[in-house]
Amino acid sequence: MDRRYTVLVDCWAMTGLRLAAVKYFSHGKHAADLPQETVVKFNKSFIAVQMLYFVDVVATKAAFLFLYYRIFGVNVWFRRTLYFLAFLLVAFIIACPIVAVAGCHPVFYYWDNNQPGSCINEVEFYRGNGIANVILDFVIFCLPVPMTLRLNTTVRQKLIISGIVILGFFVCAVSIIRIVAFNGFNPKDTTWSTVETAMWSSIEQAVAIICMCLLTLRPLFRRFYGSTTSKPKQENDFHTETRCKTTGNNITLSQFTNSGEPDGTAGFARLSNIYDIDDDEQ
Repeated sequence: MDRRYTVLVDCWAMTGLRLAAVKYFSHGKHAADLPQETVVKFNKSFIAVQMLYFVDVVATKAAFLFLYYRIFGVNVWFRRTLYFLAFLLVAFIIACPIVAVAGCHPVFYYWDNNQPGSCINEVEFYRGNGIANVILDFVIFCLPVPMTLRLNTTVRQKLIISGIVILGFFVCAVSIIRIVAFNGFNPKDTTWSTVETAMWSSIEQAVAIICMCLLTLRPLFRRFYGSTTSKPKQENDFHTETRCKTTGNNITLSQFTNSGEPDGTAGFARLSNIYDIDDDEQ
């Protein structure tokens, strides 16, 4: 399955579980007012949502890394930085689910704390992985800025790409709000105390996906509303059949030759078609 659809499927699955938690497991009500069986079912669904959340976080960030590699992967230090961030994402997706599940002893104490057992400090765990999440977001959104400034293209295109990066910091702001919301978490009243964190977790991932898709929204609007202005020739050159190439301190756009490889070099990452859609498809 295409990685773009993987992110969307995971997001919809997490949303579906949240809706099921509200309808069938009384999410938003105090645990003291509910039968113990309902609380146990909710806690089981909550840990399932956490697993999907971790996958969603990593999948969204990985999509950004793939996008960056596609555009700026020709630069050696940039590509190595992407590899390092990918390693951190792998570590994140391995560590967080393990700690979330194995943090209680025995494991079933997580969803039924009326039994003998104990858990780690869940608030500190959620706060810790939330801080790691914010740091990764900040690094990922800052990473393409120097490459964008070196891009040998129009000022307008640089401003568009930089603006998308700046909008990405809104994801960081939402993530920080989510971390603060965990201060109200009560493991004895999960059906009530997780409402705010669930809301901000959903907003966080939705905003991240929107930011990731911003580069493709202009063709979508043009398809439905048409083009109101004619584009200059220089902007029309920013096509799928173009790849990035480094020239000194600048990054230029290298056209394909008939052989399918860019002139004078090889191994370049294809640059997405950001601005145009095929007129034949309209």
